[in-house]
Amino acid sequence: AEQVRGRRAIRNESAELLVPEAKASDSFTLLVFNNGLGPRWTEADTGTPVNWFRNTDSPSPLVSGDGDAEIQTALAGWTTPATGALTLSFAGTTTATHDTIPAGNGVIMYEDPEDNISGSTLAFGGGFAQFGNGGTVNGTTFNKYTQGFVLFQNADVLCGFSTAHGGSFCESLNFSRVMQHEIGHGIGLGHTQTDGSVPNHTSNIMHFQCCSLATPMPPALGPDDLAGLAFIYPVASSECSFTLNPTSASITNSAQTGNVSVLTSSACGWTVSTSTDWLRIDTPTSNTGGGTVQYTASANAGPAREGLLTVAGMNFRVTQAIGASTVTAVSPTSGSFHGGTSITVTGTNFAGVPGVTVGGTAATSVSVVSTTSLTAVTPAGSLGPKTVSVTTNAGTGSLANGFTYTCGFTLSPASAAAPVGGATGSTVTVTTPAGCAWTAVSNDSFITVTAGATGDGNGTVTYSVAAMPGTLQGRAGTITIGDRTFTVTQGTPPTMTLDRTSLNFGAATTGQAFTHQTQPQIVRLTQSHAGAVTWTATSNRAWLTVSPSSGTGAAILSVGVTFHTSAPTGSTDTGSITLTFSGAANNPGPVTVNLQTYVGATSPPVGAFELPDDGATGISGSIAVTGWALDDLDVARVRIVRDPVSGEGASLIPIGNAVLVEGARLDLIPVFPTTPRNTRGGWGYLVLTNFLPNGGNGTFRLHAFADDVEGHAVLLGSKTITVDNANATKPFGAIDTPAQGETISG
Repeated sequence: AEQVRGRRAIRNESAELLVPEAKASDSFTLLVFNNGLGPRWTEADTGTPVNWFRNTDSPSPLVSGDGDAEIQTALAGWTTPATGALTLSFAGTTTATHDTIPAGNGVIMYEDPEDNISGSTLAFGGGFAQFGNGGTVNGTTFNKYTQGFVLFQNADVLCGFSTAHGGSFCESLNFSRVMQHEIGHGIGLGHTQTDGSVPNHTSNIMHFQCCSLATPMPPALGPDDLAGLAFIYPVASSECSFTLNPTSASITNSAQTGNVSVLTSSACGWTVSTSTDWLRIDTPTSNTGGGTVQYTASANAGPAREGLLTVAGMNFRVTQAIGASTVTAVSPTSGSFHGGTSITVTGTNFAGVPGVTVGGTAATSVSVVSTTSLTAVTPAGSLGPKTVSVTTNAGTGSLANGFTYTCGFTLSPASAAAPVGGATGSTVTVTTPAGCAWTAVSNDSFITVTAGATGDGNGTVTYSVAAMPGTLQGRAGTITIGDRTFTVTQGTPPTMTLDRTSLNFGAATTGQAFTHQTQPQIVRLTQSHAGAVTWTATSNRAWLTVSPSSGTGAAILSVGVTFHTSAPTGSTDTGSITLTFSGAANNPGPVTVNLQTYVGATSPPVGAFELPDDGATGISGSIAVTGWALDDLDVARVRIVRDPVSGEGASLIPIGNAVLVEGARLDLIPVFPTTPRNTRGGWGYLVLTNFLPNGGNGTFRLHAFADDVEGHAVLLGSKTITVDNANATKPFGAIDTPAQGETISG
């Protein structure tokens, strides 16, 4: 955008512009840019107001007031006349300057912000414009005003000049005249001609000299001012009406050209414009009478989108279909030819209910996670690499060699129970295509592969089982055959149990690190009875950790989250901990872990202070203080404090930190199903009232605060209690160790 401005002097001297003014008729002039065209606000063509603001960086130069009333009067002068189609509105204050005010607005600034108004110049008015986009009005082509401004001289200069008609320029009347004059430049007008072509030229607000008895009193305008306003911003004839055919368009995702016809009478002018970057207007942007607008839409490779053409003041909406899907990755990249492998397909423009094929055969259980991710289950197929395709209404995207079918094996039976006294000659039938080699390996010493230790294609594995020692109730062992595990049990093997199979975590992220997060959570693994059971625990996400990762028998697993570039940013992801057991009759798990991350602000804790009842009396000895608290990341602590009594100052007095008890408030889980640590929401603290002031005699006000790991603190509630230890008859006390919920050994 280029800048142009006019100025106002108080003496009868030649007023200047950065570029010359030009006559648009025999009277008024227009501001003119270097391309020889004047500016105008195209908002007037659609009845859209142009908002003007007062910048607050410098005070008003007025003797009294902030100038807002004078600004509104000046704007009304150019808005009120029925012969002009321009609306200027005062929109309040701003810190934006003439260089930073958003497009479509104007700003008024005091105290010579550019420090270049000198001499008898009172103010500059003008604006910035885009060349050639202002339409053609009354046979004249204009630039499009994007921002307007009025810049005032320093207050000491304004106050130093005065006239016999209106006082100094720090007083309301003459200040309003200068304001209305400079806004005239800000709408595209130059100065009134003084060559005799305009009768009584001093009676116009756009006369370069101020102020005389003939100068209009705002909001009034002179005859030449009104002529200029009507020329740049003519009022459309009441007989003009416009019809678009069609009124909107829906197009495919390919690049293409479209047309919209404008139906109107021959004397009615209209313009067309767009701010949509993927739409281009191919025909002239202004016309008179009926005509056709041709536009071009670029190809769409992304989501469905809408754009607008403004034609004859009406919106013509162009809706373009979503781009064709693309497939960029498949995970995992291989799986059994039997099918049944769960895959995640990554790409773009996944929408609706797309079809997914692997090697030309339809996958099942297709679920769109987002426009860039979907999940599916592979069908059965033949060995080797296959093309993975995703098809939507907008087209098909494919990834050659995206998934490879590998050898898979079927065992019959899938498992077996051996007698306690042992067995020989037991068999397993292996089914697989020719060319798929396999081995059979016992993973436990009491099971021996006696035949069929290797094979290619279909085959049989023979094994024996040793007698079980009388010291065991049962045991379980396995044979690995190809990619399958064959389980053999004797007696009643130990079973394993997990106390939790679902965990929720939250984290605040910058996209490069976690700033705060839910602390690690405990999962307890227990064994039903004696027997050698070994296990491993494996995470399927880089951001998900488990410790220990292997062991024997019962264990306490610590599950946590840590930052990784694959972690979600401002969204959710679900991972899992898979446990694999040897020697157990069952295989519990996996442990599902949901992670929600937040970019920016997180939420404070929620909860309640429930007991004791507010206003409780007759209390003595120990008293339970209880409630609940949860947070989107983690509750760090719950503080119990009290109001000070006389002599203790003004600050709240700490009593102690409550204990957050695992499993104490399971009623919170269905209410907060996705909140971290929703099984540890309940808290409690045992107050020994004899430690309260005066031996615990009197009325006390208790408060409970929940603090989260991000630093938020929330008052959960307050309770007033009356304690009477002086009349207590029963002994009281508390168990100090071990702490509530503490894990101990030895």
